[in-house]
Amino acid sequence: MDRLDMPQVLRRLDAFFAEDDMQSAGELLREQLANARAVSDQAAMLSLRSEQVGYYRKTQEEALAMEAIDEALALCEQLSLSKTITGATVLLNCATTYKAFQRLSQALPLYARASVLYERLLPFLDYRQAGLCNNYALALCDAGEYTQALALYQKALRILQALGNNACDIAVTYVNIAHLYDAAGMPQKIPQSLQEAYAALEAQPIAARDGYYAFCCSKCAPSFQQFGFLQQGNILARRAQTIYQSKKSENSLKI
Repeated sequence: MDRLDMPQVLRRLDAFFAEDDMQSAGELLREQLANARAVSDQAAMLSLRSEQVGYYRKTQEEALAMEAIDEALALCEQLSLSKTITGATVLLNCATTYKAFQRLSQALPLYARASVLYERLLPFLDYRQAGLCNNYALALCDAGEYTQALALYQKALRILQALGNNACDIAVTYVNIAHLYDAAGMPQKIPQSLQEAYAALEAQPIAARDGYYAFCCSKCAPSFQQFGFLQQGNILARRAQTIYQSKKSENSLKI
């Protein structure tokens, strides 16, 4: 067997995620990781392990997530990628999964390392910078570092707004800020943040409401409901489900 065709594998994976078909996504990742091991394709192994880091974060399988993190970080070292953009992205992904399992003492140093690399290797107006700011800020909020976290959220918004066509990520950022205000004891500021988030999602053209839009709606909906904005939260939850069902129907017709 030759080296894996990773672009094709990732396209299949994205199709499963667009349908919210986590079982098929997990099976694909395990199958392809076995294939990569069989041909000693370390680059593919790193890509697949990095995908599993995020996958097991979503499925809340901590032990498997930790195994994926350990191997992804080791492969970065073996492939001499630790000080590259690829390595920084792996660090960010691993840090976010550590954070998801309340392992802040392991997450924060990786975020800091990724931040240094991104600042050095990427332009300011780069989408990946905004992603790092959002995820790093979430961990800082958990650590009670609200001032530093808010500054990162605001930086993320500046980047996303300057780049344009980032309504989904702008909405998620505003929802994150609402949670920061809640944790920091500033509930009076929550409604404005949620209004900004909802406006961003509403502004997304219907033709552009894809699987990622559905994911962001489903991610934001519980926060609206938690803070008493039940109508908006229910609308977003139903919208996400409708899009997922539509994607399943579209993909079934292609088979």
